[in-house]
Amino acid sequence: MKGRWTRIPGLSRWCLLTALAIAVCYGILHAAGCRELVTIVTGTVPGDVSRGTAVVFGLGYVLCYLGSWIVAPVLVVAAGAYWGASVALCRRSSAPEPSPSGR
Repeated sequence: MKGRWTRIPGLSRWCLLTALAIAVCYGILHAAGCRELVTIVTGTVPGDVSRGTAVVFGLGYVLCYLGSWIVAPVLVVAAGAYWGASVALCRRSSAPEPSPSGR
């Protein structure tokens, strides 16, 4: 497993790790019950939490939600495209050059 992970180019690895971090943050906030705090976006504060807590966790949940549904998939597709291009270019550069005589 480690050998395969180290063969992934740097930008692809960064994109995949960023997408994973966004998804993990969203999962943690969702499991913690921050979905109810999203009402702060419409101007209502839930009665059992302070306004500051509702703003921080409610907006954090919204940002992570949008990131996990918009940004993370784009990062995964970009990582795959970059990896595929780097593999194709690596194979192309390591291909033997044709001889000048045509044989």
